Formats: sequence, C-alpha cells, structure tokens
Amino acid sequence: YVSPYRGEAFNIPVLEAAACGPPIICTGGGPTDEFVTPEFGRFIESELRPVMLPDGPKREPVEGFSLAPDGDHLATPMGDLVGDDDFAAAARRAGPAFVRDGWTWAHAVDKLLAVLRAP
Repeated sequence: YVSPYRGEAFNIPVLEAAACGPPIICTGGGPTDEFVTPEFGRFIESELRPVMLPDGPKREPVEGFSLAPDGDHLATPMGDLVGDDDFAAAARRAGPAFVRDGWTWAHAVDKLLAVLRAP
C-alpha cells in the first residue's frame, strides 16, 4: 500500500491498510510516523515546505507548511519491496497485530475515557 501524501490530519487509510497486512510505504515526517513501524512499513523521504493556506471566514491566505514527499525517493522503497517475500510475510503478521494491539476503536475509547476521568 503506497500513500505519498502532502498533508493529512491522521491518514486513517494507511492504518486500515496496515490492519489488512500489506507492506506500507508512506510519506515520512507526518502523522503516519506514529503508527507505521519498520516491521511492516517504509517511509518516503520528505521535507516541510512553506505554502499559503486559506484561513478565516473570508478564506484569506496565511502562511503554513506542507510535507513534500520526494518523488525520486518514492521509487526506492517501492523497488526494495518488489519481490521481498520475507518482508511481505513479516508485514502480513506485524501490521495486523500492531493495529489489533493498540489502534482499534476500543483502544481509542479507552484513551478518551481516561482523559475525561482525569482530575
């Protein structure tokens, strides 16, 4: 599963894909860094670049940042994984186990309730 994104708040499709077991390739430096591990994923090199974003009720531009995945580097992890049956087999085990052990809706609800119950 390949997700060369520029800007995402979370990118749940990558987490959903990991739950299904394919090797994952996604932009490094963004939200997927929190839930893609070397056991089942690889990252595309990227850099933060300034961009103008619409903001406010009049949608006036303000300065912000966007991730810029390196298109040339994208081919590297893709090429590395082609034919790597050992990594594919490891990803089929590691991705679903990782999601099951810490990223289900039940885990999210437990974390939310812990925050709500905190003094």
